Amino acid sequence: MTKNTIFIFVTILLFLATFFWPVWLCLVLVNAITFTLFALDKSLAIKGRRRIPERWLLIYSLFFGWLGGLIAQQLFRHKTHKQPFKSLFYLTILLDCIAVILYLSRGALLH
Repeated sequence: MTKNTIFIFVTILLFLATFFWPVWLCLVLVNAITFTLFALDKSLAIKGRRRIPERWLLIYSLFFGWLGGLIAQQLFRHKTHKQPFKSLFYLTILLDCIAVILYLSRGALLH
């Protein structure tokens, strides 16, 4: 089983969990996974081993896991300066904020 297969499997499980678990529990889970991925990537970098692809770090950040990623970045001093990753990471935060604003404004417009 390749790393991509594992990431795809976990991503599908997280997506399916949103239908059965409360939203806050899914957010905690995705942030814990994102934090763990950043920590693991830092550990692999120190050991000079094959790393976690940046696209997976960004995908999990985009699925509202950016807080876990941001905490891990600061705690482990990992990927805090690397471009274009840094810009793309902050873009995930912006896109999530826009999604929440649109979702909340849609609800406000319906009332």
